[in-house]
Amino acid sequence: MDRIKKFHPARCFNFISNFFAVDLLLTALVFLIFLWTNGNKMGVRQLWIYVFATLIVGPSSAIPAYLYICEGKGEKRIVLSTEA
Repeated sequence: MDRIKKFHPARCFNFISNFFAVDLLLTALVFLIFLWTNGNKMGVRQLWIYVFATLIVGPSSAIPAYLYICEGKGEKRIVLSTEA
């Protein structure tokens, strides 16, 4: 509990650290809103995985993973035959 009490003053130590924390939280919030709306529209299952990744690791891991999955759902794969 003592570490939690020390976290907030350390986060607000100066303008740069405060800006970084607010930017990270805002990015995560915007991504979660985008995830909910776009994920339901695209039919992506198991959205909780991306929410979990956002909360535990951060948007830097969840956003690329989600976009990779959506890329496969948005386009139809064409298999070319290599037979001569």
